[in-house]
Order: sequence, then C-alpha cells, then structure tokens
Amino acid sequence: MEQSERAAAGARTPHELLNVAREFIATFTPAEIASVPEACRPARIKGTDDLHHWHQRLAEAFCEGAPRAAQSPAHTRLLSFFTAACDRARELEAGDAANDVSASCSFRR
Repeated sequence: MEQSERAAAGARTPHELLNVAREFIATFTPAEIASVPEACRPARIKGTDDLHHWHQRLAEAFCEGAPRAAQSPAHTRLLSFFTAACDRARELEAGDAANDVSASCSFRR
C-alpha cells in the first residue's frame, strides 16, 4: 500500500479525507495527468461523492483500455488511491449513520 493510500485509510473525518485526496492529486505533474484518459482526470474534489465519481470513471476507463494496451502508471496510481479513498469514505459514512441512529434512539419503559 502506497503512503497516500495509507493516509486515506487513516483519515478520521470526511474533511480530512478530502484534503488527503486533494494533496495526492497535486503531486502529479502535468505530463503524468496527460497520460490518463481525459474523461477520468480528477478535476475537482468538493465532497465524498466526487471521490466515488472519479473512482468509477477511472475504473471504467481502466477496464475499457485493459485489453488494448497497458495503462499508464499515473492511471494505476490514481485508481489505487481512489479505491482506498472510497473504501474509507464508506467506512466514515457508515460510522456517521450508526452514530445518528444511536443518538436518535430512546427507549421508554
């Protein structure tokens, strides 16, 4: 697991996860980004829904191109990171939902 993936997996809040994602994307050079199909170049990350969006776009492009040619290392790194980020986003969302349910439950006798 790459350092950026570990950082995503260790994010404690959605806000922290989004910052990790933005910082990770900023590490790519223009040439590296250009090696990724245009339709799946992460352009903006405003919310966790964007993490899911870009993961899906990256995965679809990866699968479409797999039979024809090797994917660029940048594409592979982006897909790997967004997979880890989406996993963590789901965990954080599940934790928030569990907290909301437990906070709203009250039992009367």
